[in-house]
This record gives sequence, C-alpha cells and structure tokens, in this order.
Amino acid sequence: MDFLKAKLGEELFNQVKSKLEGTGIKLVDLSTGEYVSKDKHTRIIAEHDEAIKKKDGEIANLQSSVAGDEKLKKRINDLEGDVASYQSKITRFEHEKTVSGKGIQSKYMDAAISQAEKLVSKDTPFDKAVDSVLETYPEWKTETKVTPEKKSTFPLNNNNASTAESEVAEARAKANDVFRKAGK
Repeated sequence: MDFLKAKLGEELFNQVKSKLEGTGIKLVDLSTGEYVSKDKHTRIIAEHDEAIKKKDGEIANLQSSVAGDEKLKKRINDLEGDVASYQSKITRFEHEKTVSGKGIQSKYMDAAISQAEKLVSKDTPFDKAVDSVLETYPEWKTETKVTPEKKSTFPLNNNNASTAESEVAEARAKANDVFRKAGK
C-alpha cells in the first residue's frame, strides 16, 4: 500500500490506511505485473495438472507398446551398447594422445594409461594423473636429446639438397594424409 503514499500525500494516505485496517481489503499495484488473481492461478494449475495427466498417459501407452516388442528393446540395448563403445574408444584415443604428448615410450603406453586411469578423480584430471605416473616411473619417459636442427645436404635420387628437402616435405604431407584418414 505504500505505493499510494506518493500519489495521495501523507495525510490522505493515512486516512485511507486507517479506514481499510481490519477490513481484510488489500490494495495492490497491478502495474508491476506481480499480482495474479486467484481464479487465473487456479485455472493455470488445473491446465498444467491436466497436461501432466495427459503426458503420463502417453508415457504409459508407449511403455506398454514397447513392453511386448522384444526386437525394439534389443535394438535400443544394442544402440546403447554402441554408444558406450564409441565413448570408450574416444576416451582411449584421448588418453593415448595425452600420454604420447607427455613423452612416454610407446612400450609403456598401456601401462601408463592404466595407472593414470586409477588416479583420475573429481579433483585429478587425466593429464595430471599421467604426470603423477611419470613421477613414479621416470624411466617410462622417452629420453630426448637436444641437438641443433640440420638441413639435409644428402641428395636423394642423385639430386641436390633442395630436392631432398622437398621430397621430405612431400613424404610428411602424405603421412599427414594417412593420419587424417585413419582418424576419421
């Protein structure tokens, strides 16, 4: 009711307020959009209850129609199994990528993945688990030697060094194509 005080002034507002006290009458500002009449509220609830009953009936009908269809159930189970299999393959691929990116020797890859998966938790992502495995088994990491990069001067096909470099670049491009196709 305080919204009326600015419109009516202090004196008139107090008179209206004192007349309404104890009558059970409530004044609301409908312009705010906060008020919903009891009839509208009751109607909306009834409509939603009816919609829920209708949807529950549809669900029950679908469940009963599927209950006798063993082929459909089997197909659904097969599809769920396929999805789980694909998810497992994706996870394995991501784990292999992470492990190889950490420089673990290929002969230790399966063991590293297995050990890291045991360490994974809500607070420990897979890459951090791999780091922990490497701390435990430092010998699994590939030894890397830093050597300055040399340009090849060995001529392939009896050509000059620039031809050798272009042949190497071409071989790399072909290898990348193979990897891209294998990844699809």
